[in-house]
Amino acid sequence: DGYAGPVRLEVWKKTFSGAIVADAWGMCGGYVPWYCMHKVYAGLIDAFVNAGNKQALEVACKFADWAKKGTDNLNDEQFQKMLLCEFGGMNASLAELYALTGNKDYLLLARRFDHKVILDPLAQKKDELTGKHVNTLLPKILGAARLYELTGQQGDATVASFLWDSVIDIRTFAPGGMDLRERFCAPGEEAKRLSWNNCETCAVYNMLKLTRHLFGWQPDAKHMDYYERALYNTILGSQDPDSGGFTYFNSLKPGHFKIYSVPFDSMWCCVGSGMENHSKYADTIYCRDADTLWVNLFIPSELKWQEKGVTIRQETEFPKNNITTIAVATKQEQKFAVKIRVPYWVTHEPQVTVNGEKQTVEAQPQSYLTLSRTWKDGDTITVQFPMGLHLRPARDDKASV
Repeated sequence: DGYAGPVRLEVWKKTFSGAIVADAWGMCGGYVPWYCMHKVYAGLIDAFVNAGNKQALEVACKFADWAKKGTDNLNDEQFQKMLLCEFGGMNASLAELYALTGNKDYLLLARRFDHKVILDPLAQKKDELTGKHVNTLLPKILGAARLYELTGQQGDATVASFLWDSVIDIRTFAPGGMDLRERFCAPGEEAKRLSWNNCETCAVYNMLKLTRHLFGWQPDAKHMDYYERALYNTILGSQDPDSGGFTYFNSLKPGHFKIYSVPFDSMWCCVGSGMENHSKYADTIYCRDADTLWVNLFIPSELKWQEKGVTIRQETEFPKNNITTIAVATKQEQKFAVKIRVPYWVTHEPQVTVNGEKQTVEAQPQSYLTLSRTWKDGDTITVQFPMGLHLRPARDDKASV
């Protein structure tokens, strides 16, 4: 049938016959076939979306047709049993193929990859995360988020938002990670869980992707406060500038050190996502709708807002200093709102000027200040954020509160 993939045919014969059995780590006889295939699907889709490679989309569709044919003879019970084996974000990739092609077979197959034992409790706002393998679970949530965007089914949105709240509000460590030995701790357990193998980099990578989805549905500064915290405290330091190696875990053990990958002896999952992490610093700095621009991150950058014919240029040395300058370039005057994030860590209201004139704006911590006006070429916004040291006490260390 033309199959040429990273998993041996005998593994697929067992998978498609319903004979596959998962162990406690989500491995099936030493294999994770759908996990591997998800990387193939995702890469092909990216090659089409980002590089316009039509052949990549054709191959991805043929892989999806092949997957449907292979799983058509599995009943729902057999399919759900198969999903006990780690399958990455197959639901997300199939949902994306549906978005690109309109082929409802891909949407139906994406739905079959909904792992009910994980998603159903979240849809009912039940927190059963403790002990679950974090990075097996998170790609399934990303699939639910994408399906919500395509179908509008509220249950998918509840899954994504309740998971985010259940992790960020009560389970994250200070740098933005949320696990010990790759598994969720009980809510509030931090001080007694500090170890060399906390905060898997892949898990933070996926939480940043989920955060971007949620912000797109309902912009909230709490999303971007987490995004900034995890980006600077985990992702930025996850690659060795000398060797190019990547971290698997972000050690929180006092006096410990970082462990980086080496080319031939540690090709772990966080090497693959680790490469992608450092190509995405331009991602999520800005978001926009028809008449509003959100400035989420303070990173030197230039944005070309094509629909408006406007270019936004941000210059800053953050976090070395506390000032960011945003310049507007436009051939004709344009009316829109600029919303600039006021981080949770500011010590008091920031100072804001437009073309040197002080602005009176509401600017509370963990919110967005709004500048709404008709902008002309050369207009310049300057924001000075009052910075100071602050403590992030462990939730279970009452002596430090």
